[in-house]
Amino acid sequence: MNYGIRVKNPLTKPVRVEVIDGKTIIRETVINPGAAKFISLDKAGQYDIRTTILDRRVGAIDDELGAASFNVVYHEDVKEPEMKPVLLHNKIDLSIHSEQKTARYWRDILIWRVTPGSLGELMAVEIERRDDVDWRLKVMKPGDGRFGGTITEIINTTTFSGNKVTGGEIIKLQAKNKSGASITVSGRISGRETVVHEGLSPARVTVSPVRVETQPAEEEDDEPVRSMADMFDEMRKEEVAV
Repeated sequence: MNYGIRVKNPLTKPVRVEVIDGKTIIRETVINPGAAKFISLDKAGQYDIRTTILDRRVGAIDDELGAASFNVVYHEDVKEPEMKPVLLHNKIDLSIHSEQKTARYWRDILIWRVTPGSLGELMAVEIERRDDVDWRLKVMKPGDGRFGGTITEIINTTTFSGNKVTGGEIIKLQAKNKSGASITVSGRISGRETVVHEGLSPARVTVSPVRVETQPAEEEDDEPVRSMADMFDEMRKEEVAV
């Protein structure tokens, strides 16, 4: 079970959130206006939460506008989200036409696109082993170009342990024809996947700032603006009085 707090900031200003255990700040983060963030904790317990509304200034230290009040909602018996099985299987013809014999390249046998906003786990890969075919697994993160990604050579059926993937990642099982002969191969990926809001772990406590508690600044009386002529006239009156 994971523990933590999920903080939502509905205000128009960023809010700094500090989680305090005793007299020690154990977690600190800033949440932008309208955003939500999960702050993980090592264990369940009683913690003080301190929230401060900030005024962002480019190139300067943030001003502290005051504290934000919050509602605390306790969630007991939080369960891990259930992992749903993923099973992909495909066959593909790796035959190389005569005009392509000098350009034998990797072909995608199957592709697993991990659902955005979810967590996944790659569990096993099965291949149809042949001496004239090479196999590999390519894991690509969002933003990887054509030649990006992590590549693992697959020799035979492989079982993975703790191979975690995140939402948006792409897993490709690829094969390459080495002989140029007419070949049809098959491959399979086994995994599991669960949808978790924003890719975060479940929260133990929800803390939501709801209003700003700031004291209005006291208004200062404006001093009247005096001209030089007024000042000289006042000085002459003082001399006469003396």
